[in-house]
Amino acid sequence: MPRRLRVLFVTLGDPQNTRISDVVVRLRAAGVDCDQLVMPYQKRWKRLIKALWCARRVANYNVVITNEYNNGFVFTLVGQILKNNAKNIIIGMNLSGRALKIGVKPIDKAISAVFQHLDRVVVHSREEIDLFVRLHGISRDKFTFSSWGFDAPSASGPTAHFNSDTPRYFCMIGRNNRDFTTFSAAIASCDVDGVIVCDKDEKIVASATSRLKVFHNLSMEECAACVRYSLANVILVHDANRGAGHITAVM
Repeated sequence: MPRRLRVLFVTLGDPQNTRISDVVVRLRAAGVDCDQLVMPYQKRWKRLIKALWCARRVANYNVVITNEYNNGFVFTLVGQILKNNAKNIIIGMNLSGRALKIGVKPIDKAISAVFQHLDRVVVHSREEIDLFVRLHGISRDKFTFSSWGFDAPSASGPTAHFNSDTPRYFCMIGRNNRDFTTFSAAIASCDVDGVIVCDKDEKIVASATSRLKVFHNLSMEECAACVRYSLANVILVHDANRGAGHITAVM
């Protein structure tokens, strides 16, 4: 009798959030035995430690699906350490942070060797195929392009922070590759109200007279309300080497 397909879907987010990903919902609807593991936003080495801590659990699956570049590396590496025969799939391998490249040839070669064990990579940008072929030597045959989109939040305000009574402002929202320094300077020089929504680890430098408010790790609903009641939503990025701003722009 064939072994039943068991899939583990690893996603980034708040482990306290019990929402089930659409990927899991659809796989279950198709009759697949699929579980979800939520990894918190944290440094790569911390994710690796947590993944190794979950190694025994990972060994129970014959397909591991991740939805992010670093998670894909970490769980593919864990599979190699365990000598697990599970298929490794990444859905949405967007390079939003620093690439896994040290600059030391033997180490970089070892890192790229881990990526060679991926069985399928789904990307939402054809340019990303060229990027990861150059970066890690992943075979083009392993890539699948899929158009990207997401469901807008069910509500976009009013909220406690953003409503019709809020003085109008320019806003900037995001976690990766954002040039908050330039935005902060612009708010100060124009003498207008500004709002930044960013990660709690982001260091925002603003002048003492700046009319800038900073919020950390707000929900998607709050972010949508922030955009709705703003004069304009601004997206400034540091460089063109990493994907950034697409969620905010589409929203």
